[in-house]
Amino acid sequence: MTNFGAKIFNNAVSSLSAQQAVIANAANNIANVNTEGYARRVVDLQTRLGSSLSGLNIGNGVEVGGIIRVNDAFLEGLANAAASVTSQHEVTRDMLGRVEDLFSLTGDSMTIGSALTDFFASLDNLSLDPASIELRSDVIERANDLTSTISSTYNSIAALQTEADERIANELGVVNGLLEQISDMNSLIAAKESGGTSGAASDERDRRAVLMEDLAERIGYESVEGPDGAVMISLSNGFPVVNGPNFRPLEITTSPSFLDVGETLPPSLDGGILGSVVYDYDTGAGQAHLDLTDTLASGGGSIGGLLQLRGVNDAANSSAFDATGSLVEVASQIEAITRELLVNFNGEYVDSANDMDGGTLAFESGAIDLDGNSANATNTFAFFDFNYSGIKEDPAGTTGLVEAGDLTYVLNNSGGTVTNFSSILSLAISDPREIAAARSDTFPATPEPGDADNLEALSLYASSSIDFSLHNVGSYSLTASLDQAYNQMVGKVGNLKARADLDHSVSETNLNTMRTRRDEISTVSLDEEFTQLIRFQKAFEANARMIRIGSELFDTISQLL
Repeated sequence: MTNFGAKIFNNAVSSLSAQQAVIANAANNIANVNTEGYARRVVDLQTRLGSSLSGLNIGNGVEVGGIIRVNDAFLEGLANAAASVTSQHEVTRDMLGRVEDLFSLTGDSMTIGSALTDFFASLDNLSLDPASIELRSDVIERANDLTSTISSTYNSIAALQTEADERIANELGVVNGLLEQISDMNSLIAAKESGGTSGAASDERDRRAVLMEDLAERIGYESVEGPDGAVMISLSNGFPVVNGPNFRPLEITTSPSFLDVGETLPPSLDGGILGSVVYDYDTGAGQAHLDLTDTLASGGGSIGGLLQLRGVNDAANSSAFDATGSLVEVASQIEAITRELLVNFNGEYVDSANDMDGGTLAFESGAIDLDGNSANATNTFAFFDFNYSGIKEDPAGTTGLVEAGDLTYVLNNSGGTVTNFSSILSLAISDPREIAAARSDTFPATPEPGDADNLEALSLYASSSIDFSLHNVGSYSLTASLDQAYNQMVGKVGNLKARADLDHSVSETNLNTMRTRRDEISTVSLDEEFTQLIRFQKAFEANARMIRIGSELFDTISQLL
């Protein structure tokens, strides 16, 4: 007699095992509903291959083919890319917000703009009563406010650049840890999935997905999964930082090996050195650096954002202001205003452009202090000055004449102690009586009572058109008055911040959209899992009943026999 009874029991037992597997998998999904990076699993149920009985192919029941991790690699890649861009714009927005505060029109702190306005207003007030010691003292106070505001604003931006540089070093440490963990996961996944005998490495893949998203928040990259399940992660220039079980740690250095002998990197805004992000091919005591700074700066992630803010400088440049970067652009404009005060304002102050006394252009008699001493005649920088103990006058230039070449001479001959003038800006005079209000053709100066020719000339200078490109501060080029130059700088900072806000808002929306689309496929739905529990519980109960019915059939047959 054909043994259909065996079919009944075998099929029912296989089904009981399959339904248990599905219920156990549902329990695991529910347990990990809030686990970061967890992709839901489904049990792959397959029909058992079997032979026919008496020409009837009833089948041999069901078997568990494996556990499938439900995910969409394409959407995961899009989500990681969106996370990289969002992180980049977030760090840019936050740091530019701190820059914007330095130029706020509503804050309690003085800005360069308000200090410039107050200073020239004090000169105008003094021109109405040039003999007033009170008004002269006010000019000194307003000038001190201007120098201190310029210095503090510049130093704040320079400090932000240094902070960005330090944060890059810290972020690289995190990146290297992530690269190592991803390579470890590659090894586990490849070993577990090799030959297809051990099943999918779902847990390891979940962990790697989280690590890759964390990595994307720091650097931009591209990834490709190999046939063994391991991923290769490359930077935008194709340089692989993870290849299967191997990874390449990145580092930041201020003395890269790719510099020529005797060559050094230009200074940063505060006189330090901006580090280069490199990979060292020489694993021994030597160095063989591959420069990856520009590659990372052109990518996303927090490191990309920090590099774009901090700026990238190379040995071909000569100063901190030749670097790229938003912070460098703003600092360059402040430095240009500083050099304008040191050169052309001082030149107007001593009337160096017009030889009124028929003598040397080094120092006009009209810019002599009221107490009769000629101490200022030996100081090229007659009103605004800078704190430097070395020689300030270019020996190859016009003796005593205030000119841009004097600043260039100091930059080239200070031994690196002077890299900018904004941070060391000061006043050459402290005694209110030393303010030269008049212009005279005699020495010592014998101005007429009420003569304010010098102050009036300075008032005209405040609104005159200035070619700031002549100061050679990086690539900064603008022809405008001092006020217009400052307003243009404020507008630039505002535009940078507004663009950063918009970019972050758009990228954050895009990130949320990508994550939602990804999660629609891979995240656990409690409603769906509860439905599955009820469905497969009923199937389990039905198969248990099938075994009972089969047993009753055998009992009946036995009784009949």
